[in-house]
Amino acid sequence: MKIKHVLVALTLLIASGSTLAVPITNLIVSDTNIQVGENFGVDVWIDNDVVGEQLLSFGLDVQPVSPLLNYTGFTLPIDFADVSFGPQNVSGLAFPGITGTNILLATLMFQAVDVGVANIGVEGLFDGIFLGLFYENSGFDITAQTTITIEAAPVSMPSPNAWLFVLVFVIGITVTNKRYKFFTR
Repeated sequence: MKIKHVLVALTLLIASGSTLAVPITNLIVSDTNIQVGENFGVDVWIDNDVVGEQLLSFGLDVQPVSPLLNYTGFTLPIDFADVSFGPQNVSGLAFPGITGTNILLATLMFQAVDVGVANIGVEGLFDGIFLGLFYENSGFDITAQTTITIEAAPVSMPSPNAWLFVLVFVIGITVTNKRYKFFTR
């Protein structure tokens, strides 16, 4: 009986060693102090644990954007040719394929329009044609989300010199006006 358990455990160990790891998608915000009116980028990275295969292409959709943000577009690194379609789609093709542990897929660009906490998400459910991560022999989903906090832009107060200039200007107008009245009598 013990031999059977050992054989089953050994079989499971060998089978688990031959499986591929799933790439993990991460969204990294370029700026942690985002204020209303500011433009900022969000990098889409994959932790590429698919051993022995090259990444050939990817496709993802930017999820519906929070009303606190405007999605303004994206940029792709030089490794990918742009084959995107539609306003929310980001797709890239790499030839030759890419290997490595961390791969930048794209940088999404946003503008903060109001104060609050906003969600940013991407999704590319592998469909065998346009969405997901396409490797030589495998395909995987792309899903990731992050939240950002948008703060109010600081209110700038005029410098004391500006107030001094306004005060001198008002005094000058008042004195000039009184002189003019004096001479016109």
